[in-house]
Amino acid sequence: MVRKIKAVSVASDDADFGTHEHEVVLLAEDVVLEQCDDEAIIFILEEAVRDDQDTVQIDRATCERLSVDFLAKETKRGLEWIINASFLQVIRYLAEK
Repeated sequence: MVRKIKAVSVASDDADFGTHEHEVVLLAEDVVLEQCDDEAIIFILEEAVRDDQDTVQIDRATCERLSVDFLAKETKRGLEWIINASFLQVIRYLAEK
């Protein structure tokens, strides 16, 4: 299920935002991970992505999201590692001092 997919982002509450296309990681049928500079944003989509779907729309005004900073530039692991890591591997990595 984990794969890269094109996202089309809009903001229904901001006419000046426009439309932005970028690549995100589909973590589950309704969860995507977007890397933004040195942090990540996890979006919970309003509709599940089908297996044959290659584009997803994200309305930044209504889509539930979680911003995380575990992809900071000084982090030893990057986005590719996060994509392939299990949940427990990520938790253990974040717990390291």
